[in-house]
Formats: sequence, structure tokens, C-alpha cells
Amino acid sequence: MTTRKINQMLSSYPEYITKEQLCKICKISKKKARILLQTGLIPCVNTGKSTHTYKIKTSDVAVYL
Repeated sequence: MTTRKINQMLSSYPEYITKEQLCKICKISKKKARILLQTGLIPCVNTGKSTHTYKIKTSDVAVYL
């Protein structure tokens, strides 16, 4: 995927996204997303909540892609 296409796709999302949105963007499973977030391959903020645990910067997703 080209940088231009990635930026166009991500422009419709807010600055921070959820794990579910990450799964949709990257076309990966929730388990794979959790592993990427917990290992730090995609930087995130752990909010400590039981739902919506991770805040992920959209720009970090672009870097990953």
C-alpha cells in the first residue's frame, strides 16, 4: 500500500483509535492486535480500563503499515 493511500484511509479516523478500529484498518484479528500492542510493535497508551484499554495514535498505525 502506498503512503498516499494509507494517509487517505486514516484521514477519516480521529487522532486516537481503539483496538477494534486498528483491527479494521490493518485487517488483523483482535488477538494479533493485542499482541502487537502489548509487545510495543505499535505504540499505545494503556488506560487501565477493562474496555477500551488501549489508545492508539493513528499516526503510529500509519508507520506500522
